[in-house]
Amino acid sequence: MLVLRDWLENRLIDDTLSRELANYAQQFRADPTNDLGTYSKIEGYVISKRNFGNVQLEWRYLDNGVHRIVENGSHEGHAAYKLAVLKDDDYWFFLRYDVTQEEQGRIALSIALVVTVVVFSGLAWLLGVWSSSRVMAPVSELAQRIEQLGSRGETEALAGHFADDEVGQVASALDDYALRLTQLVARDREFNSDVSHELRTPLAVI
Repeated sequence: MLVLRDWLENRLIDDTLSRELANYAQQFRADPTNDLGTYSKIEGYVISKRNFGNVQLEWRYLDNGVHRIVENGSHEGHAAYKLAVLKDDDYWFFLRYDVTQEEQGRIALSIALVVTVVVFSGLAWLLGVWSSSRVMAPVSELAQRIEQLGSRGETEALAGHFADDEVGQVASALDDYALRLTQLVARDREFNSDVSHELRTPLAVI
């Protein structure tokens, strides 16, 4: 989006400068006393044929059209401007538009966007780490409690330690399974005890 905006902005500035310079050149040829005028960010120049050699070197060999020029200053940094050029055999017309502030603002906006993306990416990463730890904490606790039960050889209800969510449902299912398994083992022990008693009685009689 920034690239598209910059392209459209530059295209609009270039078209406007070219059009305004062409209009002024037409008016100047009709009335040479017509003055381009000077504004805060726009400066116009008309150079007659006898002064072509006095034009500054950066402008002297430019073709007709709009050019971007950067001048490096010793104290205030660089100055950027758009220069519209229209030349004929008798006069050279220049229209200079200062774009230093616009380019500085564009750079500041780009830096701000990069910083914003980096900050929000970092926040998203931290939020993801925190969320994953929150999600995995009950699962880790369930695994730890199951391991402790296995090492102690005791049965203890797990569901009471967890909320009524997916992990709690798993814990409840494990409790049910452990209860059924305990009951099965108890019945098996009772059966073995009864069988052993029934076998001992005839043997005692014999």
